[in-house]
Amino acid sequence: MKRPGFNSNKQHAARLEATLATGHDYSKTNLRTADLAAPHRAPYAEIRDLILTGNRHQIRKAVRPMIKASRHVRRALAKVSLATNASDYRRLSTMYRKGERGVRKSYKAFKANPGDTALRRALVVSLNNLPSNAPGLGPHNTVNNPVSDRLHLQPTGQLTEPLSPRSDAARRAFPQVGVASTSSGNVVSVTGATHAPFPTIGNPQSQVTIPTHAPQVRGSLWVTQGGDVMQPSGTTGWKKIT
Repeated sequence: MKRPGFNSNKQHAARLEATLATGHDYSKTNLRTADLAAPHRAPYAEIRDLILTGNRHQIRKAVRPMIKASRHVRRALAKVSLATNASDYRRLSTMYRKGERGVRKSYKAFKANPGDTALRRALVVSLNNLPSNAPGLGPHNTVNNPVSDRLHLQPTGQLTEPLSPRSDAARRAFPQVGVASTSSGNVVSVTGATHAPFPTIGNPQSQVTIPTHAPQVRGSLWVTQGGDVMQPSGTTGWKKIT
């Protein structure tokens, strides 16, 4: 099953999140020319293979963490109230809700008739369109393409919460999949930056070559486990959005 293109809701959500993360308007950017794409957390091929061949228990263990992480981020975005562009955060939250509804609908149909291949394929498509699994924008050819068959995580730099909830959900959903890392074992983040490995990640490391000149595009938000919405600040920092 060839990877389908993102639907309009997913595309608009990625552009809006990147805009909120960076302050640069990506609503009309030619992503191909800018070499940008929505960097996945759990790779499409793993989602496809599990949904098309897995049993109900295996599929449930993958789908539930992904929905839970999306709900967590969506609720946090909806609570942003004091920022001058608070309405844009609420708009992004609505896009997340739409993506969740698509997954829930296709997952419900699958559970009612797990032997129907068409329903499994529909579930694959809906999960591919879940905004939270490929949020925002990041470097494409230099970073996103090389890690397309691995977990592509977003380390936070915080010892108490080393991975964002969306990244942690991908790790829990696909514990057998390797984490994109350099030959020295450092984790390759969705921005192209490298981070020292965290013991809590627990996945087998999977080497990937990222060019040293790869651009840094911090085009996604981080919602903490406590529900704070964090915007990238500088090259490695974060600031809370009220």
